[in-house]
Amino acid sequence: MTDVVLPDAYDTAYPAGSPTATGARVETLGALVMRCGLALIFLWFGAMKFTSVEASGVAGFVANSPLVGWWHAAFGIQGTSDILGVYEITTGVLLLAGLVKPWLSVVGGAMAVLTFLITLSFFFFTPGVAEPLAGGFPAISAKPGQFLLKDVGLLGISLFVLDASLVKAGAGRPRGDLGLRIAGLSGWWLRYGLVLIFLWFGCMKFTAYEATGIAPFIANSPLVGWFHAAFGIQGASYLIGVIEIATAILLAARPVAPLASVVGGAMAVISFLITLSFFFTTPGVGEPLAGGFPAISSVPGQFLLKDVGLLGISIWLLGEALLGWGGRGRPRFARPYARASRLFETLRTARTVGRPPPSRRERPPRHLPRFAREERGRLTVTLSSPAPLRGGGGARCPLASRDGGGVRPTCKPIRSESIQSASRALKRDPSAKDGP
Repeated sequence: MTDVVLPDAYDTAYPAGSPTATGARVETLGALVMRCGLALIFLWFGAMKFTSVEASGVAGFVANSPLVGWWHAAFGIQGTSDILGVYEITTGVLLLAGLVKPWLSVVGGAMAVLTFLITLSFFFFTPGVAEPLAGGFPAISAKPGQFLLKDVGLLGISLFVLDASLVKAGAGRPRGDLGLRIAGLSGWWLRYGLVLIFLWFGCMKFTAYEATGIAPFIANSPLVGWFHAAFGIQGASYLIGVIEIATAILLAARPVAPLASVVGGAMAVISFLITLSFFFTTPGVGEPLAGGFPAISSVPGQFLLKDVGLLGISIWLLGEALLGWGGRGRPRFARPYARASRLFETLRTARTVGRPPPSRRERPPRHLPRFAREERGRLTVTLSSPAPLRGGGGARCPLASRDGGGVRPTCKPIRSESIQSASRALKRDPSAKDGP
């Protein structure tokens, strides 16, 4: 008897206890941490914009930007900061509301993408990004250089939330298809944006400027405070630099070595858990000129707070690498046509074992396949209906059958109101019966 299942757009079943099952759970956790972490950053940064200290802090970014430099003339320094605060708080609220109403997160994700596109432009226009004490560019200062560089990862999160929200809010409809297209870019950006951050920060650790800059973080940490006694200030910086560069290389190896990327993802998670602990142990996180905590300084306060989002990326990449190591294969952003290819490989295999191929009427169009996978000896061919079920909220309808020694896909789009009617439609199709 053939099972009829109606999963959502992200449904994938894996054997319990396998690396793929663990990876799926870790990937889901990473996605949640990314969304909530990004919302936290927007809400906290937005609330800070209503203080005069933060208004003065962002004035240098705004004044030198060709995109928003006119805001000071139009609204004044504090007025500009207030507008940014309202915008950022609205974005944070919409990102959280997307957990209940996905279309709200579509708006919030688009606003977040626009925000980080603008802030990343500050990297090229704001004076002081290059650090002259370390020889100039590509050596960059803590602020604004490294502070802005972290926005590369936060832009990836914004794209990720946008594409996930588009798919969830419009699975099977045009905006759902747009979300799947953005997914390729967001997955690539998350991985290699984090690789860029680790690689750049790691190389900076070999400069005396950076060794001195990170010394207060290490000295006040109960976790790594012993580094200075064991290796010295510069030696500790060298060690951290080697670890960060190694993490970047392992993360980048995901398309060819999923297991190496599992190690890299775990190293990234540990790194950001340690740096987030600095938020509670490093003096100067609270901003005394704004009344103290919860008002936080730009460096180290806001600089460290951004690591919440980067931790979410690390968790998600770890889960994605576990899925690849467990047999899912290439990452989603590196395999746009692999799933369709696997289905048609199944059709060719069925033909070689003497099983007649499905007729043209039964053969699914090329744009329908979602994925084909073999699990515990049972081949499951999953197809996506070109239109959502009328009563199913855009769910997909996968159908497959196994007959004797060969596999005969009998997948056809079924537009039905329920699983029961889908089952009846399957029974009416004589070609869908299993063999003896």
